[in-house]
Parts: sequence; C-alpha cells; structure tokens
Amino acid sequence: MTMRMKHLTEKDVQIYRCDNYVHHFNCRNLMKVLMYTAPGVLKHYQNIAQLIKPPALNAFGCDSYNDEQWQYIVKVANAEKLDAGFLISWYLSDDGWRDLQEQWFELPEVTPELCRQLAAVQRRIADDLVMERE
Repeated sequence: MTMRMKHLTEKDVQIYRCDNYVHHFNCRNLMKVLMYTAPGVLKHYQNIAQLIKPPALNAFGCDSYNDEQWQYIVKVANAEKLDAGFLISWYLSDDGWRDLQEQWFELPEVTPELCRQLAAVQRRIADDLVMERE
C-alpha cells in the first residue's frame, strides 16, 4: 500500500527551507540570551552537546538526525534535565552557528530534479512506515 503524497514543488522546498531557517535563527537567539542571563546554563548545554555528533543539513534545511540519533539526544537531555532541541551545536556557539551557515550556503539548488528526488525519498519513507504497521 502506498500513501498518497502531495506533489513536491520548488516553492514547497523553498518554504520548508525558510521555515527551518527561522527555526534555527530563533533557537540560536534563545541560546544567545543565555549568554547574558544564565551563562552557567549555556555552559552546561555546551558541555553536554559535546557528547552529540554535530548534525548535517538535509536538502530542506533541517538537521539530518535519524530516529535513533534523536532518541539518544532525548535520553541525554532528559538525564540532564535539558531541552533536547537546544542540544545542537549550531545554536550554542559562534563556531556552531558558522557551521550551520556554511552548510546552508552549500545546500543544493532547488530544481525540478531535486524535487523529484526528494519526493521519491519521502515516498520510500512513507511506504516503509506503512509496511511497519501492517
């Protein structure tokens, strides 16, 4: 059984990228606030984040952690009573933010071919999820 998915357009990918960049920007700004309001908390996040492999951006401008990696991050965050969403090196330092920026500028150009490739990957993932449920 195949799940029906909306045709992925170039505009869709650009919207996803825009939304993801806003998310990354907001997370970085929240962590920058800690520099001034709670430097000890920021330092704790930075220390714990060293246990976690820095992410790579996918074509949508989102981190490319898989489910197993996210489970590990959540486990570490819960043990330390931290928010897992902020245990990403991009948000915790100028060097991390620079890494995100460098990856961002290396994202592939959004073309109809890229959209076809991304849609094919999404269909495979959706099909795998359906097969797991059956």
